[in-house]
Amino acid sequence: IGGAGARSGRRRVVSNARRAHPNGPLIGLDSFRRIAGVATAAAALAAARHGNKPATPPHGGHADGASFAEGERSRSASDPSSSGPAGSTDRETFCLPGPVNEELALVQGEIDNRLILETVSRALARGQASGPIGKLDVTRVDLDDLEVTVARASTLNPSTEQAKSIVESGLRVLSLRRALVAEDWAQVEILLAGMALTAEDARSREELAKAALAASGPLAAQRQKQQQKASAALGVQPRSLVPQVVVVAPAASDEVKRISDEVAYRRVLAEMTEALAVGGPSGVVGNVQTSGVSTERLDTAIDTALRFGTPTERATHLLDLCRLVWKLRRALLDGLWDHVEAVLEDPATVGVLGGPSRPLPAECEVPPHSAAEIALLRGEAENKRAVRALASAIAEGRPTGDTGHLAIGLVDVRPLEDAIEL
Repeated sequence: IGGAGARSGRRRVVSNARRAHPNGPLIGLDSFRRIAGVATAAAALAAARHGNKPATPPHGGHADGASFAEGERSRSASDPSSSGPAGSTDRETFCLPGPVNEELALVQGEIDNRLILETVSRALARGQASGPIGKLDVTRVDLDDLEVTVARASTLNPSTEQAKSIVESGLRVLSLRRALVAEDWAQVEILLAGMALTAEDARSREELAKAALAASGPLAAQRQKQQQKASAALGVQPRSLVPQVVVVAPAASDEVKRISDEVAYRRVLAEMTEALAVGGPSGVVGNVQTSGVSTERLDTAIDTALRFGTPTERATHLLDLCRLVWKLRRALLDGLWDHVEAVLEDPATVGVLGGPSRPLPAECEVPPHSAAEIALLRGEAENKRAVRALASAIAEGRPTGDTGHLAIGLVDVRPLEDAIEL
């Protein structure tokens, strides 16, 4: 547009626009480039509604889907002449009717909503922990990309349930990744307790938390009162003692599931290891005490492992060891030392405990407390075997008769010699 005719025409349009919409927003003639950008954005939205993808991004926006508003803010910052009447030579402006502004706001909201969903989904898909259960690799976990993306998405004020869900999921996964990188598995478990893959799972967890809170009785009521008092002093709403469980967005579900499986696997290993460490016999060879022997913890740990499964050699070996120790303790409780000896002599036991002829796989080991328990039982079994052999040897080949008529012809020392060699 140029020349005096254009300028006079521009003034007439402005004058008419002001009379028609005296309170409407004004836009500079030089800013028609922005309107063109919005029009292109609207065209892109229309194409999207028909299932088509526009060939070019909106003018003033970015190829990766950045919002028109973001583009305009950056243009205004770099070009003072485009910032409006205060710094513009284009002081003659057009007025946009209210319906146009409403439509533009609607289009911008749709663009921002899509931008949130697309960018956060891509950030969640990158930088995840990888690897199978038992060998989860956290060395390539990326925090920066997800942190920046979620922060930018939050500034766009997510308004739809999908957008709110994916931003909340992004924040929670970010915390989860930080705990993974720090190898803080206790914190990982705490964070996972507030995340669910389905609405049904979320309701179930909240019900369990409420039941546990109710079971705590007076202590829970006291904590609730203390929290209400502290919140009132700060002028904020008191937080519920029941943690809120959030259903994570589909884009985050695979990562959360993978980490949940790893945590469950580690918990099963820990439960079996702890069960092996308690409930065993005490004392020394020749004076073994069985009053504290129990299989209760082993029963629970074995059931848990069978429900979860044993996806690694380490888990399989630990389950076999729990079963072996359970058999030994059960025999002790029943007072059946011959069963203890039979279990220890079983060839399958060698496969569980390992040895020079059958070494254990690299990732498998017998915990020190289990090795000590089995060594004690093995020593006691050998001691009892030696006592039985000596008692039998003493009774065999001894002299007979009465005083003055001792018969020594049947005396035999070989059984004693054999028993002593044991």
